[in-house]
Parts: sequence; C-alpha cells; structure tokens
Amino acid sequence: MAKKNSKSKASAAKTKKNTAEKTVNVDFEHVAAAATDNAKAIGSVIAESARMAGKIGVRNVQMMTRTAERGYETTQAMTSAGDLRTAFELQTNFAKSVVSAYTSEMKEQAKLYKSFWQDTVKPLGAQVR
Repeated sequence: MAKKNSKSKASAAKTKKNTAEKTVNVDFEHVAAAATDNAKAIGSVIAESARMAGKIGVRNVQMMTRTAERGYETTQAMTSAGDLRTAFELQTNFAKSVVSAYTSEMKEQAKLYKSFWQDTVKPLGAQVR
C-alpha cells in the first residue's frame, strides 16, 4: 500500500508540475503578446507625435514668415510716412495685427493638440496596461 500511495503521490506531483509549466508558458505567451501589442501602439503614437511636431513646426515658420513680411512692409511704409502720427498709426496697426494673428494661430494649434490627444494618446492609455 505504501508503494501504491507513493506512486500516486509522485503521479500527482508530476501532474501538478506539468500543469504549472503549462500555466507559466501560457502566462509568458500572454505577456509577450501584450508587450508586442503595446510596443506597436506606442510606436504608432511616436510616429504620430513626429508628424504633429512637423505640422506645428511648419505652421510656426509660416506664421513667422508672414509676420516678418508684414513687418518689413510696415517699416517701409513708416519710413515714407509724411508725419509722425501716420508712422505711429502704422506701427499700432501692425502690432494689433501681429497679436491677432498670433492669438488665432495659437487657437488653431490648440485644436490640433486637442485632436491629437483625443485621437491618439488617450486611446493608447486604454490599450496599454
């Protein structure tokens, strides 16, 4: 009876070991699959971030170019202004237009960032665990 009991104990231990190994292997496969999916998701967010930075950079350069062109035109007009009052009016109008253009551009960029966050980053948080 002792032999039979030790055989059944050995068999039970072997079954437990096999079950544990299978569970560990399944867990590792699950972890590896999740890590791969997370890496792909993070990679796509990084790529989209680079595209967004490019868009913002182009918009900033365009805004600065327009501002510099208007500044040059205003300077030319101010130098040919007949009196000081006209020069001040030109300068005031230029300053107002620059502030208005800057404010409008920042609002547009804020919309871009918000859209980027809602469409790209926020869903990533739900996916990556």
